[in-house]
This record gives sequence, structure tokens and C-alpha cells, in this order.
Amino acid sequence: MGKRVNTAIALTSLITTAGLIGSPSSAMASGGGCIDYSKNGWNVGVCSSDNGSRVYGDIYVNARGSLGSSCYITFYINKSGSGLASNVRHDGCYSGHHSATSAPMSSGCYYNSFEVVVNETIKDSGTSPLSCK
Repeated sequence: MGKRVNTAIALTSLITTAGLIGSPSSAMASGGGCIDYSKNGWNVGVCSSDNGSRVYGDIYVNARGSLGSSCYITFYINKSGSGLASNVRHDGCYSGHHSATSAPMSSGCYYNSFEVVVNETIKDSGTSPLSCK
């Protein structure tokens, strides 16, 4: 007689494993973290991390809302309290991972900000957790 497999348990295990493999993570291994923002049909994870000398920021477009006739995403590193954006990056509105931008890190706290702009209107925006030195 063949070995019986509980398909519900096997399927749950497969889905859990696949979810862990496909889950967003920050651009580097230490500090910061990710937060998901959902608005107007968009779901974007915005992340920050650092290695002590540079701070990194990337985003993950998990779901897209309307693309309108023009759509772009802007993200950048900002130092808390300074109001100055570093390494502003403009990208298309494609799904998935958008490669990291980075900036030199001195003492203080940094975060990654993003905006989804459709037909010159901000449809989703947010900031990552802080990376501090």
C-alpha cells in the first residue's frame, strides 16, 4: 500500500514556504526594515537598511492600481530632521522589486520615502522604518 499524504497539510506547507521565499526584505542585512502602504489599489513595501557607513533604500510594488496615461515612482533617502533628499530615483510603475538607492551615513537617523504618481497625482506614498547610527 502507498504512503498517504495529507494534501491540505502539504499544500499549506508549500504555500508557507513559497511565501517566505517571495517575501520582501530590506536591501541589506542590518537595521531599518520594511513597511507596506496600501492606497488607491496600490500596495508598496518601502524599506531601509544600513551597514554603518551607507544607508540603503528600496521598494517592492506588490499590487498596482490604475496606471493612467502617465505613471512613475519616486523614492529617495532622507535624513530625519534635515529635509534634504539624497539620491532621488525615478522609476517606472512595474510590479516587483525596485533596486536600492543609497547614501553616505553619518550620525543620525535615515529613512526611505516613496511616491507613486499617476497623471501627476500622488496615489500612494510612505516612509520606511528608521536606520540610525
